[in-house]
Parts: sequence; structure tokens; C-alpha cells
Amino acid sequence: MLVNQVVMTVYNKKTYTVGGIESAKSVNSPYKSDGTGETFVEYYKRVLIFAFIEVVSLYMKLKIDLFEKSIPFKPSFRYNEN
Repeated sequence: MLVNQVVMTVYNKKTYTVGGIESAKSVNSPYKSDGTGETFVEYYKRVLIFAFIEVVSLYMKLKIDLFEKSIPFKPSFRYNEN
């Protein structure tokens, strides 16, 4: 069904032609041709955890920035000569 079809990746918007599908592989199979390397599950865990941390960090920075902008800091110093 997908063989010889053009697909586009979400992450970089590049197109690829599907040359074949290896039905003997699973998500726990290493994806390098020599059998070494991480599995698809390990890869996506690593990538998605970093993406999640980055999104949370950006969200927290945005919340802090908005909070600081919503409550302007106006110091008042008074000097009494008495």
C-alpha cells in the first residue's frame, strides 16, 4: 500500500519515497542495518523526553516573563533626615 508512495516527514518537511516495508521488524528492532544501535522505542523515548523538557522550559520561561511584566516593580526609597 505504501510502497513506491511519497511521504513527508513532520519534523523537517522533507519528502521520501517508500522503497519497501520490512514486516519482520518491530519497534524493539535496532534500526541500523548492521543490527547495532538503539531501537525505535529507545530513539523516540530519548527524542521525546528532550522535546518535552524543552517545551516545559519554554513554557515556564514564558509564564515567568508574563508574570514579571504583569506586576511592574516600582521601588520606593524614602530618605528621612530626622
